[in-house]
Amino acid sequence: MSDTAQYANAWGRLAGFNLAAEAQATLSGGDWTLPLSNLLDDRLRSYPARVLQTGDPETDLPKAVIQVDFGVRRVWDFCGLFWSSMHRGGRWRIESGIAAHADQSDTGWMDAIPRIHSTADLPFEAENWFDGRPTERELEWYGRHLLHMRASTLSSRYLRISLDNSGAPSATHLDIGFLYIAGLWSPSFNHSFGLRQGLRFRDLAEEAPSGHKAFARRRSPRTLSVPYKALWKDTAMTLLDVQRQVGPAGLVLYAPAAVEPKHLFREVFLARFTAPAELEFYAPRGRRRTQLELEEAL
Repeated sequence: MSDTAQYANAWGRLAGFNLAAEAQATLSGGDWTLPLSNLLDDRLRSYPARVLQTGDPETDLPKAVIQVDFGVRRVWDFCGLFWSSMHRGGRWRIESGIAAHADQSDTGWMDAIPRIHSTADLPFEAENWFDGRPTERELEWYGRHLLHMRASTLSSRYLRISLDNSGAPSATHLDIGFLYIAGLWSPSFNHSFGLRQGLRFRDLAEEAPSGHKAFARRRSPRTLSVPYKALWKDTAMTLLDVQRQVGPAGLVLYAPAAVEPKHLFREVFLARFTAPAELEFYAPRGRRRTQLELEEAL
């Protein structure tokens, strides 16, 4: 069973801190024309790291490498590259190590955009009939995010991320908007029934005297409301501590409890808190209630 498949049975998890952005962490490697430091710029795809592409794997593969040195060993089980320009057939690979970049684990080459549909479930000769991947239209609205979740944590000092975009038609460069590496944390009691996922429409509309409406389309951020109704005080305080340190500007990530591999790109995204959580004392055995309100960072 793959890491992602095993993770489907895990509880809802929160990442409040990006290990790649820690003060002692450094990024290096490859041959990037726009610097790797842009991978930690919260303006995301507006300030990407960029590497030029020739279409020749022998030339391109050594260029598109990201080496992370945390400075000390860090516990992680999530690695994501957000707002990439990777084509649908691209690949990526993560190697981790304690004394060197690859002496601990190696995912091997993974599909950047994995299959989510069976060919049998798609109309004959649909755009994605052969590969089962999300369509170009879906990727345009959800973003080309490369997401890897492990079933268990690793304690590593080094990570090396390799990117293969060599099959892209007429590609001149590869952009990566943001790097997020984290150890996902789960409360002792899972989120309650009533988790809500939605969108906040940002489209602009003007109405003519005739009643006709003209719209200017804009990307709509996803929203997530996560209720917790039976937290021990220690766990509830941990959630409060995360919000206090991250605030409304910091980037977090939340993975719902039953995220399926086919919905990973729909359900897991970088987000910001839109409202501070309030702890409500819940009498039975000293439990606390609270609710997380999140909105996708675009």
